Amino acid sequence: MHVDIEHQDEFDDKLWKPMEKHFEDSQGNLDGSRLSSFFRDFLMYKGKYISPDTTFDAFEQQYTGTSFEPEELAEELMHNAFFYDVVRGTQVHSSKEANLALAQLRGLESSTTYPLVLNLLHKVEDGVMSIQYLEHAFELLAGFIMRRLVCGESSRAYGRWFVSACTELGSNPLDGLWKFLNSKGYPNNARFKADFAGFNLYGSRYCLFILKTLEKAHSHKEPADLAQAQIEHVMPQKMSPIWITDLGSEAERIHSKWLHTIGNLTLSAYNPELSNKPFDIKRKWYATSNIVLTRSISEYEKWTETEIIERGQKLTELAAQVWIGPDK
Repeated sequence: MHVDIEHQDEFDDKLWKPMEKHFEDSQGNLDGSRLSSFFRDFLMYKGKYISPDTTFDAFEQQYTGTSFEPEELAEELMHNAFFYDVVRGTQVHSSKEANLALAQLRGLESSTTYPLVLNLLHKVEDGVMSIQYLEHAFELLAGFIMRRLVCGESSRAYGRWFVSACTELGSNPLDGLWKFLNSKGYPNNARFKADFAGFNLYGSRYCLFILKTLEKAHSHKEPADLAQAQIEHVMPQKMSPIWITDLGSEAERIHSKWLHTIGNLTLSAYNPELSNKPFDIKRKWYATSNIVLTRSISEYEKWTETEIIERGQKLTELAAQVWIGPDK
């Protein structure tokens, strides 16, 4: 509406349609929901929260009655659409480490961080922040979300928190982010480790993602293909008489307490074959696995509460390194 009518077709072809292409689905149709989310996050990345149902009105109010050039605004939107592709993972960042850290955020379904991530990308572009600090900032965000999830903290306020953080980063964005997250309750190592060891991981929708992330955290010369990997309970969900005998007189308590925890979970593409077979049979299968998380279980001669706790502690230590906390 702010473009002269004789230039509207040219504006649409050269500026607007190319920007919309970033939000087309696999069939080439414009995904209105994605586009609306982008406009909302674009409006919020400077620190003003906007509710989803007021996105259009907020955009209109921001520019109506002000002096602006439609072409410049369209180019700004296009530039941010490229950034948004990086955030969503449809384009890669020039930094491999930044891509890995962003993948952690996406794996935790953290779209509420997108305005803040856009803000941080702009800070790197403006020379206010280094690539190395950007990578660490993404790791802090992933650690904050993951640790609070494990420790039972609410995520309800994230939408507003991460927008308000955009205005509180200061001249040292990484330090400002650390202080902001810490002020909102960022679980330290002691608390995270205590809760993660007994966390009902299987009951979390992030269980498979977390197990795959821990597997990738091991040093691999030839990483295993995890595409077909599924969640495997070492001590099975359905107990057989052999398992009850092996676990001893407290089998019921052990099964109830540790079944769905990290110490008893791994990855396998052979879940139907393994099912509730005895540990000595499972152990032979595990020994041939290309997945380090699984193959290492074969080093145990038996599988009781002691082994589950021991393995859980080892993986908890690894998780604390992957999803960093305020102790770092």
